[in-house]
Amino acid sequence: MAFVTVSPLSTTYGWHGEVYPAGCTSVPESLAIALGLAPKSETPGSQNGNPGFQNAALDLINKAAEADEIEVLPGIGPASASRIFAARPAQGFESLEAVALVPDLPASIDWDTVEAWSPDA
Repeated sequence: MAFVTVSPLSTTYGWHGEVYPAGCTSVPESLAIALGLAPKSETPGSQNGNPGFQNAALDLINKAAEADEIEVLPGIGPASASRIFAARPAQGFESLEAVALVPDLPASIDWDTVEAWSPDA
């Protein structure tokens, strides 16, 4: 995991099982990107330079008409689905990292497992 130097965080963030306290200036690049603190190396919806890539879990979250549709994702229960649905921006989340920043989501959510989810599984 690559770390970057950012302006001191204004609040404490939990990220992939780690805690980055307010005032911290060295954070994982993915957290910095999700917070808008670092330039993106790829465009939203791309992976490994492939602009056609869209993560299935992110696509589901962004297109869900009701919160309960999000509950099919691993580790996402009714309360988390409701929080994610309520916090979803009009244009949708740009990344799962941005979804992970929704307030009051449990730290037990394994975002790597969510990212690997497939509707065909």
